[in-house]
Amino acid sequence: MIEMAITEQMKEIARVKAEEMGKLYNSITRGDGNVAGFLGEAMVAKYTGAAMTNTYDYDLLYLDYRAEYFIGLFLGNLAQLINTLPLFHQEI
Repeated sequence: MIEMAITEQMKEIARVKAEEMGKLYNSITRGDGNVAGFLGEAMVAKYTGAAMTNTYDYDLLYLDYRAEYFIGLFLGNLAQLINTLPLFHQEI
């Protein structure tokens, strides 16, 4: 597990993107989980240097021009709201 601090900028990005998305049809949380999802994306983007793209097929795009060959990765993000840290052997 990688721990990182959540910045006010990340919170603001997540809040704005969640408002733009609105409620998804048949959402169990009626859109309340959108902020957590976008916050997770902002954290992964900061850690990896990826761009938040939010297309239908993927959430983040990582491009590496430094390598001898161009590297492009399409990343998806899954955030989960939990109230305790998982134990080392647990999958979430």
